[in-house]
Amino acid sequence: MHAISKLRIFAGLVILALVLSACGGGSNDARPTRVPTKIPPTPTQRSTPLPDVPSAPALGQGSREIVIQFVLPGETPSTDARRFATQLQGQLAEQLQLAFKVELVTENEALKNLCSGAPTAAWVSAYSYGLAQARCNATPVLAVKRGRAPNMSIGTTAEIIARSDFTALRQLSDQVFCRSNEQDPFTSWIYPGLMLASQGVDPMLDLSAVRDYPDDLEMGKALYQEWCAAAALPPDEYEDLLIDLAGFLSTDRNPITTSELTSRIKVISPAGTTTAPASQTNWRGFDTGVIPYEVLVFPPNSTIPAELREAITDVITDFFEDQADGSQRLNELLNKATGIMSVNANHYSAFRTMITNAKWDMAFDQ
Repeated sequence: MHAISKLRIFAGLVILALVLSACGGGSNDARPTRVPTKIPPTPTQRSTPLPDVPSAPALGQGSREIVIQFVLPGETPSTDARRFATQLQGQLAEQLQLAFKVELVTENEALKNLCSGAPTAAWVSAYSYGLAQARCNATPVLAVKRGRAPNMSIGTTAEIIARSDFTALRQLSDQVFCRSNEQDPFTSWIYPGLMLASQGVDPMLDLSAVRDYPDDLEMGKALYQEWCAAAALPPDEYEDLLIDLAGFLSTDRNPITTSELTSRIKVISPAGTTTAPASQTNWRGFDTGVIPYEVLVFPPNSTIPAELREAITDVITDFFEDQADGSQRLNELLNKATGIMSVNANHYSAFRTMITNAKWDMAFDQ
């Protein structure tokens, strides 16, 4: 019995140990399981709708006006110029049922606007057209004519004369160029400077000197005496200069003939043809060496579509060809023009080549 009692006591201790172990009493190091605190879900906020954005107005509607700009000489346009600009604005709006604005601006403003992406067309100098065409493929549509039929002109030009030992403009590098105060700035310097630059002679850097003389005869004498290499004259004045120069230089003991002068002084850059074509059917465009008069230029087709451009051009043509007021409108808005004619980009090929070669890169305020 004593052995049985010990066995029962041992068994009871084992059972007690198992119970204590199951209840956590067997180890003081055990940690309770952590239960995370429940966080209630945040409700999804409804997005606030954006306000409606009004669509941009169509071309020629509301504030998106089509602008036609004119560049006039001088600082203050005349009262008549302003009146005719208002008339054109009204005629365009009435006939095309679109919003138009006609402005009088500077050459630089017009050039800037042509390639700005704004629906703006402008009457500008040929120089500005050449730049706008290179920058944004601007399109010429109407060109100015001046004078009276049958001798109406479409541009300006000059001829460059030189000593007979020079045969090309590019040979004038490091030479002396003569100018006559009897001539206008275009003939005496702007035109020859542009022509020289187009042939690779920078008139500001590559000439050894530029000398001014009081009149054409003194300039011709300087050429004859070889004091300078070249000079410029208005078109068709070369032969007249030689005749006058022969008398100016001759003495009783030493008469000078025009034949002798012809052998000493020659035309190395002839003047271009500036007479307006009688018919534009077979006209190939402005002659080499001609600086065309002002031209109406439109921005790219992506800004003003071709169909609309043609419609605007038709209205403007009718405006300036009006039998009652056309002549006065041309005179006031287009700097004493006497007519207009249709043109396209191909007509300006020779001129664009010249200013490109000359590296001309600015507007030209007249």
